[in-house]
Amino acid sequence: MQDGEDSLLPRRAANWITAVGLVIGAALLFYILRRYRLGEILAAVAAAGWGILAISAYRFVCIATDAAGWRALWPGASNPLRILFYRWIGEAVNSILPVAQVGGHVVRARLLGRSQNDYVSAGAATIVDFTIGVLTQAVYTVVGIGLLLRLSSAQGNGLNEALFLALGLLVAGLVTLYMIQRGRMLPKVTLLLRKALGANLQSMAAQLHSGAQAIDAGVKEVYGRHGNLLRSISWRMLTWLLHTGETWLIMWFLGAPVSWAGALILESLGTAVRNVAFPVPAGIGAQEGGLLLLGGALGISPQLCLALSLAKRARELIVGLPALAAWAWVEGRNKSTSA
Repeated sequence: MQDGEDSLLPRRAANWITAVGLVIGAALLFYILRRYRLGEILAAVAAAGWGILAISAYRFVCIATDAAGWRALWPGASNPLRILFYRWIGEAVNSILPVAQVGGHVVRARLLGRSQNDYVSAGAATIVDFTIGVLTQAVYTVVGIGLLLRLSSAQGNGLNEALFLALGLLVAGLVTLYMIQRGRMLPKVTLLLRKALGANLQSMAAQLHSGAQAIDAGVKEVYGRHGNLLRSISWRMLTWLLHTGETWLIMWFLGAPVSWAGALILESLGTAVRNVAFPVPAGIGAQEGGLLLLGGALGISPQLCLALSLAKRARELIVGLPALAAWAWVEGRNKSTSA
């Protein structure tokens, strides 16, 4: 009985952290929207009109390049459309559900592993893909910081807060990368996943835990395929540039176009803020606060900064909710097949 109670501790801790993060984030969002007049913000979002649908369609280009980077790490995996489908579901899980931006990676690894009947190779490819995502985002963030420094030098002052934020995000990203790469972490991570994730993911997590050594070997094998690794990195860097294009498009549809450099600063550092605030579901409040600070440094009004954030959230729902429905359908079909 004691072991059973101990196994619930990580899940309870995760639930408490998520609950506290949600309360803090929701309170911050409520304060921000009230302070900067929700009506004006919604009017700014409405100015985008049907452009939100175009932005949502554009998102699938980003998902496709991400999927190509994932597939490059396991060339023997199933057809590209299936990889794209699983990647779409994984992104939706991370962006909408309270899974600390990790659960989506577990879900897509599970779906791919089940379709290929090889959880070890799927898990190894997904772990390396996740690490490459952190590494390339660190590079992307450094570029954003460089552009912000250049802007600071041109203006002379007024960007100190934004620069301190950028530096903190860079340090947090490097620490995260170090922890991911630290040796012998995989057995502990997979055990934590088995205890903390929902019941529909526990079977995969248990398999990963029992085969942690095999996955360690699989990860090393993936890293040993240097050509595939470089192709994956290239696809992920392209994805980050496409994310910049999304922010540029949103601002254009909002009637307040920004330069490409401005869009890159907003996207790279705004995304970093949201990722650092991973305990907060969907980065509620954190994303808005980060964009307010960065937009202020670029001379963008608070209402437009918040309209940018809400437009991104609208896109997440438009793209993500059908993906969650598709995931539920896949799980239901698999259960009926195995019954």
